[in-house]
Amino acid sequence: MVLNLHDILTGDAAEYQMLEENPPLSISFPKLEVLNVTGDTLQNPGIVIQRYPKRIRQLNLQLSSTSLFMLSSWGFESIDELTVKIYAVADDEYMFYKATNYFFGSGMISGKSSLCTGDFSHTLDPDCIEWRNISSITVSGTVLYSTLTTIISQIPNLESIVIWSLDTSDCIASVPNTASCQGGPPLSSSIELLTILDFPNLSDRDQISQSILMLALQLPRLKVLSTAKFIVNAIKDHGAIHKEIPHLDFITYIGNNFIR
Repeated sequence: MVLNLHDILTGDAAEYQMLEENPPLSISFPKLEVLNVTGDTLQNPGIVIQRYPKRIRQLNLQLSSTSLFMLSSWGFESIDELTVKIYAVADDEYMFYKATNYFFGSGMISGKSSLCTGDFSHTLDPDCIEWRNISSITVSGTVLYSTLTTIISQIPNLESIVIWSLDTSDCIASVPNTASCQGGPPLSSSIELLTILDFPNLSDRDQISQSILMLALQLPRLKVLSTAKFIVNAIKDHGAIHKEIPHLDFITYIGNNFIR
């Protein structure tokens, strides 16, 4: 059985008046397998879900962090596949971390899982993140280089990560020659796709390019790197360093492809 819950309240005064005059609607779905939640339906006082299964085959959520926090109280025990798109992160960071840690840190997910954050105004805090069971992450907003490397090292099964904006100003990267270009110990043995769309400190392109090169060296299973064109050109220019990344199959810059 598939259930689609959409945002059924538009703010019309007549609809709210009906809720005040009528008792909440109680619904029960004991054999539910796929649940799709879009909008802030869960905050609708006119719906009370009294019975639902503890195991969900597929859970697709597109909602605010407040609604995600409310959904975490449903007590799921097993989810085969999970997709979460948060279009508005609440000012209260507690709700965001509490809810995402519940879904991605409790071990209830048996298959693929992904998290996409939208309108992310505050800075990600690695000390508050417990995303041990997550396959793919997309973060809109600016992420510090040190934060990115810490998060990558904390998630053992992460396969894909997309960062809208990466601030490399806190990265001390130097790649003077191939002899010293080791990149440090591996950060992850599972990441195959890395996408970085923008950089706030574009005035220092050499430092940015070196930082991304160092990062690629620390991801031994990285297959596809998608980033700015000037970084792709830097990798091509450093032919010897290019050979130090034999695991990389494709380097892509937005709108065009450079096949290795």
